[in-house]
Amino acid sequence: MQSWKYKYGENEIDVMHDTISNKSELYVNGQLQDKNTMMTTELNGKLESGETIRARVGGFFTIKCALQIDNKLLQPIH
Repeated sequence: MQSWKYKYGENEIDVMHDTISNKSELYVNGQLQDKNTMMTTELNGKLESGETIRARVGGFFTIKCALQIDNKLLQPIH
């Protein structure tokens, strides 16, 4: 299981990906907002402020995550 954590204001955003099942999940403040079971995944969510979240998870040898809030790319905190 791979995971990426992001902090945006007071919000904590977690993206998790299981390479065995190809299952990806997007959590905002501990609540599941989207999940998908494909090799390359796009997950979508929304903050309480109305800002949109888009996460893309995928790769061949190394699984990576790119997360954007209102089209601004964020860096994971770990």
